[in-house]
Amino acid sequence: MRWTIQEDKKLKKLYLQTNLSFEKIEKIIGRSVPSLSNRITKLKIKRRFPAKFKCPSEITAGLARIHAHLCGDGNLYCSKQKDCYGPWTRYRKNPYRIKHYLVYNNNNQGLLNEFWQDIFSTFGIRGKKSEKNRIRVTSKKAYELLKNFGAGGSYI
Repeated sequence: MRWTIQEDKKLKKLYLQTNLSFEKIEKIIGRSVPSLSNRITKLKIKRRFPAKFKCPSEITAGLARIHAHLCGDGNLYCSKQKDCYGPWTRYRKNPYRIKHYLVYNNNNQGLLNEFWQDIFSTFGIRGKKSEKNRIRVTSKKAYELLKNFGAGGSYI
């Protein structure tokens, strides 16, 4: 079934002017989620939440502090999680997804805030407080960069 001009306009308006998910837009328009995603790509509509990661080209003071924090009171680890992301689950060949984490634990709130600001200024990603004294960042690129610098294995 072909897309009409009215459907294109309605999709563009719903996607850009509201914060509705694809599932809710699917119910309004009557098309499947993969069809909506393909149409947005063909219309060259910019995605709402693009992944932004800044890879530093040289070692800065912030990157050195992040490395020191992770070697002192942090760790790097990977975990395997079951992929259950709605309608895309049935299209995946591998039902598991590997997540990469940077975790920093400290009782001093000043050091936690410093780590949080350094992560944002260096990589452009935001960490989340998973507990009272813990900041966890999910990023494969940051994980690989810091692993290459030797962070995470300071005890051995």
